[in-house]
Amino acid sequence: EGGSGAEATFARVNRLVGAVDDIVLAHGGFVGQHLGTTIAALFPNAADAVEAALALQRLGREPGLATEPGRGLGLAVGIASGPVVLGAVGAGESLSSVVLGATVQAAARMRACAEQRGAGVVVCETTRERLGPSPKHALREIAAGEDAQGAPRAFELGQQAR
Repeated sequence: EGGSGAEATFARVNRLVGAVDDIVLAHGGFVGQHLGTTIAALFPNAADAVEAALALQRLGREPGLATEPGRGLGLAVGIASGPVVLGAVGAGESLSSVVLGATVQAAARMRACAEQRGAGVVVCETTRERLGPSPKHALREIAAGEDAQGAPRAFELGQQAR
């Protein structure tokens, strides 16, 4: 892609955001909020969120989105399950959607955990429980108990268990 560094960067970011939005929608989700290159997406159940997260990981390995040749785009995904508040903030043309609640904060902590540990997808204990006693994908505990910031147990999502 031609153009200045900034133009090329925004073109790549817009391709990524569009592809991410498409994956969320294809898995029954709804993009509640964009925050730069971070999104808050809502899904009807934990299984759909997990399948979307795995699709996002595959997207991150596509060469067209890489920032350097031969290197994938590391997408950190955090998943938490529970109630949220979705609403509109602003007025007129500056109206935008916002997702609020403890579940949103837990998902942000899971994403930070994924980023810090180099894990692709990290889910909270509630999500793990909602996936049932025999989840489709392996889950490995990587953070136990609540830390000083109140972060819940965290589980790294692995490959298919069955």
